[in-house]
Amino acid sequence: MSGANLKGRVRAIQYGAGPRLNRVIETIRWRPMRRRARTAASPWAGVPVSDAQHRLLIAPANFAGQGAAWAHALNSRHPNVAAETWTHTAGSGFAFPSTHTSPRDIAGLPAAWHRRVFDDVATHFTHVVMESGRPLFGPLLGFDPLAEARALADRGVTVAMLWHGTDIRQPSIDAPANPHSPFHDTSRRGHIAALQARARRNHALAEAWEGPQLFTTPDLAAHVPHGTWVPVVVDPAPWTALTPAACERPLRVLHLPSNPWIKGTHDLGIAVESLDPERVSWLTPGRMDASEVPAAVERADVVADQFRLNLYGVAAVEAMFAGRAVVALAGEPLRDAVRRETGEELPIAATTPAELADRLHEWSDVPAAPRELAARARDYALRWHDGKETARRLSQALGFAPSR
Repeated sequence: MSGANLKGRVRAIQYGAGPRLNRVIETIRWRPMRRRARTAASPWAGVPVSDAQHRLLIAPANFAGQGAAWAHALNSRHPNVAAETWTHTAGSGFAFPSTHTSPRDIAGLPAAWHRRVFDDVATHFTHVVMESGRPLFGPLLGFDPLAEARALADRGVTVAMLWHGTDIRQPSIDAPANPHSPFHDTSRRGHIAALQARARRNHALAEAWEGPQLFTTPDLAAHVPHGTWVPVVVDPAPWTALTPAACERPLRVLHLPSNPWIKGTHDLGIAVESLDPERVSWLTPGRMDASEVPAAVERADVVADQFRLNLYGVAAVEAMFAGRAVVALAGEPLRDAVRRETGEELPIAATTPAELADRLHEWSDVPAAPRELAARARDYALRWHDGKETARRLSQALGFAPSR
């Protein structure tokens, strides 16, 4: 068994552990980090409580900057809401903007430190959205997010659980219905076992929590059946300002995977090799800082998103706002979910890896097709992903007054 698979198996055992054993494991895991976080302070120490009617905290993940985007969507549209984010960071590399950040090593600090932070949160906020089943207060309540949610509720705080994707998407549900699923990959059995164990644990958490459940991509309705879809939010301005796509020969196609395994990059090899370079130019610039992505999209006519899971996320929405046609797996499970949530057809060209080369050659020969799709996609993104609909749905789910 490879090192990565062994690590995955160990993580799967931990995710399957009961609360008492998990408390012991997490205490051992984080205690050595205590010294690195010894200067950390509560973000709200000495800070006066806002006089807003509804005071919302979103924490602790802020994946793809979405927590901050939702907070901004509410703050800019709802006069009675003051929304903040608190992100626990790894302390290195690129971090998305957040109202407050703390090193994730604070998990190793004593319970007394976390008691002060808990009291600050319960005092400063009327609502808390807890992301991805991750605990906020370390050893205070045994690294148990359900216990934390209930303790906050006992202090009069409304708590919602928010799910982003792999945190609650169970491989055992996805794989049987999806022949392209990455969860068929036998070389990653340990990793997949860890994902399954974590998702199963979080599913149990979601089932046990009596409060609101939120999810970020339409496909997750199958995994959070009683939840509310809160669409990902993208600021249109940097993308709508880009030069329009030319869609001339060769058609320029950008593939910029944040996670090649999930996005199915390896599965595209045969398709890419069969592309006629006079008709299609395949662009794969590799990993880049988020600030560099708009320029990469501007150099493309089409964005090839991901080809293993039936979902679409931030990268696809950015391409939509940029006026670029998006091609991805986007099979019937996703399209049905979008119809249920929006009453519309998803403006992404549904394409398997085996169909990709033919699709791109067809678009190169008939450039009106990607242009028309891109126009519909931009309109769709403006209706669902500029923040208005997300603010409305969050307000409704959390019991705020109607948003502007």
